[in-house]
Amino acid sequence: MSENKVLILTFTFHPYPAVSSFRMLRFVKYLPEFGIEPLIITSRQGNLEDPYPNTTYIRSPFKHNYQSPVNPIRYQNGKRGLSKFFNYLIRLLKDLLLSPDKHIIWSIKIIPVALRRIKRDRIRTLLVTGDPFSLFISGLIIKKLSGVHLILDYRDPWISNRMNQAQTFIRKIYNRIAQRLCLGAADLVICVNESIEAELDLPPEKKVVIPNGFDPELFDGLHEGEKKTGQDMFTIFYAGKMDVFSYYYNPEIVLEGFREFKKRISPERTEFVVCGNVPESTQKYLARNDLLDGVTLLGHLSQKEVIGHAQKADLLIHFYYPGRFTEAISSKIYEYLKLKKPVISINSREGILADLLNESGCGYACEND
Repeated sequence: MSENKVLILTFTFHPYPAVSSFRMLRFVKYLPEFGIEPLIITSRQGNLEDPYPNTTYIRSPFKHNYQSPVNPIRYQNGKRGLSKFFNYLIRLLKDLLLSPDKHIIWSIKIIPVALRRIKRDRIRTLLVTGDPFSLFISGLIIKKLSGVHLILDYRDPWISNRMNQAQTFIRKIYNRIAQRLCLGAADLVICVNESIEAELDLPPEKKVVIPNGFDPELFDGLHEGEKKTGQDMFTIFYAGKMDVFSYYYNPEIVLEGFREFKKRISPERTEFVVCGNVPESTQKYLARNDLLDGVTLLGHLSQKEVIGHAQKADLLIHFYYPGRFTEAISSKIYEYLKLKKPVISINSREGILADLLNESGCGYACEND
């Protein structure tokens, strides 16, 4: 059996320019330097013209940016009576069929493919990243059926995730039981930060922290360009998700701040550039509330293109709203710091990111409200 092969299960991966795909992309890119050959199973969500080597693409019924019509956040404010009641009933039914998340259909679908790959390539190690945490269920089943060593990578918290707290009691119970079973089966658990590591009830030798970082090759060929004058456009830049129905990426207060900034500084020479997923429902909501004036939404771009736009900006924005994170550093921060541009973190004045910006002199942290 091969000691140096690892099979990786990840829902998002190349060529999709989602933040959730970047972590495993970097694992896959740099593992060979340590004598480890990665093989990948991931989702296919459209036409695929540029497949990644050693990667099996399996079509998924849901895209990574799919917006559920029964998202609980939509019904927390402003919805009352029968509408809210029927929404909860539908969510109960959904959670009976699709727990721990909607990607359980795809995660079960890939199990036979993974088992054949393990047998054919004589693989001994399986690395599974979440979320979606339905992939952890697949990892558990695959280990029971094949005997591989199972490594779980927590890119995000599972139980303490605020979105989990908004779910029905069925999904909450399921998630607690599922996490306990998955952790019990795991040979090693990787955590992206210390706060996730601390909440997992495991012996110290079974868990390790491997934080995010940046890929140096993304910055090859970048140059500072011409120095701006007071007559040039002042550009504020943000890379990531915006969603008014999210616990962490609601951009309302950030864009309200930008609107006030434009009024005070220079409406004609101030712009806000956004690279990332902004659902149509969010765009319509922001437009109705006059929050898109001076805002350019570039959508999904390649990592190299995102870095290129950020390099031209004068100010780089990080935010969480309405939720806050004090014990985590977003993956985009490492790229922001590499660009040596001023950073404003609209999140919290306390925590490890605020400390990093203050101690390094690279930016400022403020409360997100």
